[in-house]
Amino acid sequence: MNSDALKKLKTLRRIHIPGAIYFVTASTHRKATVLRERSAHAVSAALQRLRAESRADVLAYVVMPDHLHALLVPRGGDQIGKVVAFIKHVSSKSVRRGGFAGRVWEERFYDRVLRNEDELRNAVAYIHANPVRAGLCEDERAWPWSTEHTSVPSNLTRVFARWNTAAASRSNWRPDDSEG
Repeated sequence: MNSDALKKLKTLRRIHIPGAIYFVTASTHRKATVLRERSAHAVSAALQRLRAESRADVLAYVVMPDHLHALLVPRGGDQIGKVVAFIKHVSSKSVRRGGFAGRVWEERFYDRVLRNEDELRNAVAYIHANPVRAGLCEDERAWPWSTEHTSVPSNLTRVFARWNTAAASRSNWRPDDSEG
């Protein structure tokens, strides 16, 4: 990618859609494999704290050695950029307390709004199968830093219907002014 295209990409603003389900991918700095054991637990704990503080619904996630995939629904007026910044900040502090001295996360992250129930189901399946595809385990239920074995809503139809009602009005769309 040439430098002009990269500059333009960095200035693109995110769209904030209240109630939307965002499929987020955040990578570690230079794809370093720093999210192992304690560090992966720190990211999981940050996601649980996010949920406990009602800042976002965490529908599914997987922490891989060099990235995070998550399905997030920001709550309480938070925009996706602020939600991801919270995850990165809280987990980075914990990782550094464990002795890691470098930068943990890339500055930017990727997000995509899920548009229908099939996309939601496919995203959950993709997220949970990630450790198996990467050769890290043979059964996705064995990966400890994932919602595969914890709290994924069993009724995705109901989850999507709730989201669809909240996000249906395009008049709710606005730029996401948060960083990331």
